[in-house]
Order: sequence, then C-alpha cells, then structure tokens
Amino acid sequence: MRLIIESLAVGLYADRWFGDSRLGDRLGLAKGFEMGRFRRCEESRGGEDHELCSQYGSLSHEVNEALGWLKGWLGSFLGTGTEPMDVIYETYNSLSKPIHAVAMINGKGVLGALGIIAADYVLSKDGFPPMRTIVMPVECDENDLLLLDEIHWKTLLTRLSMDMLIYAWGAVTRSMSNEELEKAKAKIEEALKRIDEVDKELRNRYRSDAKTDH
Repeated sequence: MRLIIESLAVGLYADRWFGDSRLGDRLGLAKGFEMGRFRRCEESRGGEDHELCSQYGSLSHEVNEALGWLKGWLGSFLGTGTEPMDVIYETYNSLSKPIHAVAMINGKGVLGALGIIAADYVLSKDGFPPMRTIVMPVECDENDLLLLDEIHWKTLLTRLSMDMLIYAWGAVTRSMSNEELEKAKAKIEEALKRIDEVDKELRNRYRSDAKTDH
C-alpha cells in the first residue's frame, strides 16, 4: 500500500515538473524523488537542496489547492488546519512502520510473520496442518481484533490517499477532463463516507467494550 502511494506521488511529481520530456527521460529526471522531502522541506530542515524544496513546496501547495474542497471535512474529522497533503504524507509515513503479525507459542516465544510463513511452508510439505491452527486458537482473541481493526483503518486511509492523489494528478497536470475529475471526486467522497461509517462502528464497539470492562 505504501508503494502505491509513493508511485502515484512520483508520477505526479514527474508529470508536473518534467511533463514536456519523453516518458523515459521523465522517469530518469524524477529518480531522486523522496516522499520524506515533502515534510523535510516544509519544516525547513538544513541540508536540503533549495531548488528541490521549491519544487516540492510548490507541488504540495498545488495539491492542497486542487483538493481545497476537502478541507472542511478534513478539518472536522482530523482537526482544523489539516491539509490534504498532510493526510497523504501521514498515511504514507504510518505505513512505513508496518504492522507485524505475531503468534505466541506456549505463552512464551513470539514468532514473527516471516517465521510463521517459513515454518508453515516447511511443515506443510510433511503433511502438517497450517501453522495458524497449531500456534493460535481458531477464534480471534482481543489482540487479533485490534490488529484487524488497525489494518482495516490503514486500508481505508490508503484508499483515500490514492484517490486524492489521482484527483490531484488530473487537476494539477490538467490531464483529466471535467467529467473524469468528477468521477475521481466521487471516489474520494465514497471513501470519505466509508471512513465515517467505520469510525462510528469502531467508536461504538470500543465504547461498549469499555462499559463491559467496568
């Protein structure tokens, strides 16, 4: 999911600044693209190339302008002053800290996701059942549900960020017709609606859980 966001961002960057070049040249000119530079340049950290920061700053501003109609929702949901590019970057950054699935074995050791996959593959060749049925109960416990909720939430924000970048790409580079932009906007609105629904579901669930614990 993280790579999809970054791929869309680098495509937008390449088309915005090197759109007059051939595709191969465009990709070569954009090969030094870094998502982190959006934040570093915004915070005026030392050591950053002034010209590059000017490009990133201008693009960030243009993305925010293209998605200006979203600021009302972002402000009410995420806090006043939240810009569209902030949401895209923070979603990308949060995915840089992957959620690692873990399983307890006899209540002592912890087997990471890669270990589970490797062991599962080896044991399955000898006729053993899938690792999941050996090291964890079939039913989900509380930690499993929390993990699934987190993955679900990150997926929704990733979808929103992707739709935002696609819309901004079309608007900033003027590569989409008005009809195409309306369709892209409808996808963003659909993603926002789903986020609102899931947010309410999660609030109700954990509010109920808190009351039960008391």
